[in-house]
Amino acid sequence: MGMFDWINATVACPACGHGQTGFQSKDGPCTLDGFTPEELLQWVIDNTNYFKAFEVPEANFYSGCDSCGHWIEVKITPAPVKYEVT
Repeated sequence: MGMFDWINATVACPACGHGQTGFQSKDGPCTLDGFTPEELLQWVIDNTNYFKAFEVPEANFYSGCDSCGHWIEVKITPAPVKYEVT
């Protein structure tokens, strides 16, 4: 068993604009597998009990920017898939 999963995405760093790749997430099965953000979100929906009153499923992934070191966290939610980068 791994400690995280790899997320195959390119996200612009909000601090410097660098196209960062190589994200990790602990929201999936943590088996060191690779997922797209949409696949990760679907795994969360299929394998957790988010559908309680007014809860919206979300998945998070993160990395440090290779260019400037800024910590990048991405939160995604479904229908339509929304990316929030901080």
